[in-house]
Amino acid sequence: MRISACYIVKNEENNLPKSMNSLASIVDEIIVVDTGSTDKTVEIASSFGARIYKQIWRDNFALHRNFALQQATGDWIIFLDADEYFVNIEGLDVYLQRADRFPACEGLLLPLLNINPDTDSGQPELIEKVLSLRVWRNKKNYRFTGCVHEQLYVSESGGNMRPLKTIVAHDKFTLHHTGYRRGVMKEKHERYLEMLLAEMAQNGEQPLTARYLADCYFGLGDYEQAAYYASRAITREQQLGIVTVAGYYKLYRYWLEAGKKLCYTDKKLLSIAEKAITDTVKEGNGQAMYQFIDDLFVGTGLISER
Repeated sequence: MRISACYIVKNEENNLPKSMNSLASIVDEIIVVDTGSTDKTVEIASSFGARIYKQIWRDNFALHRNFALQQATGDWIIFLDADEYFVNIEGLDVYLQRADRFPACEGLLLPLLNINPDTDSGQPELIEKVLSLRVWRNKKNYRFTGCVHEQLYVSESGGNMRPLKTIVAHDKFTLHHTGYRRGVMKEKHERYLEMLLAEMAQNGEQPLTARYLADCYFGLGDYEQAAYYASRAITREQQLGIVTVAGYYKLYRYWLEAGKKLCYTDKKLLSIAEKAITDTVKEGNGQAMYQFIDDLFVGTGLISER
């Protein structure tokens, strides 16, 4: 069994060494698609023995990710961003050898901690812990769609698309993601928003477009648009029967926090909060939602004792 590591990168000389170091011991090849680096990114990737392919950036993450997948020859893919790294990867190759015997397992969800390293205290700030698809079988019909926040799908006969069948990997294989630095988030949100709006103008609203627009607008402080798209994403995904790994927790957080800043009436906020608890309990995030609501409305008298 062989393992391929894949990256798409641009000017990642500060992040790439740590990321590649964290997985180099278990992978058989590293595929790097570089979209125009002007720093030492390519040299660093070469020092790890990576096969490097240079492409002009096309405002479409899925396009470049799929190109990287086409170059991979391993049985399994590990696909990381340059600002992600394994805290401990020892034994993941053995874990995959076992998973390889079960065809129903198409991919692994890994625990991923989103971290802001740039804090006043000097101690990294934990933003959130999520499950993220970063490892999957190398199959020609597993491909990404979406220009931003691209999703991996299985293409089936008749043109049907479905998410991969996944299992949750052991907690020891945790990833850290340091892309939440204060200095880069605003730029990311602006860039992603521009790409999403262009894609929507060309191809219409896709099933998850509203979710990603809510994320961008909230990050940019446009709370009116954030609230609109968060509520739209929840309604639209429920109507379409879409189930995502992220669930509804973050969307309700955006909606409630934006609503408070926009001075929604107590009645409206309470209605959203009640719906948030109902929906997040179903996905296993009910306690976190309770805590968020308590913290958000402490001292307002809006939320009574449970």
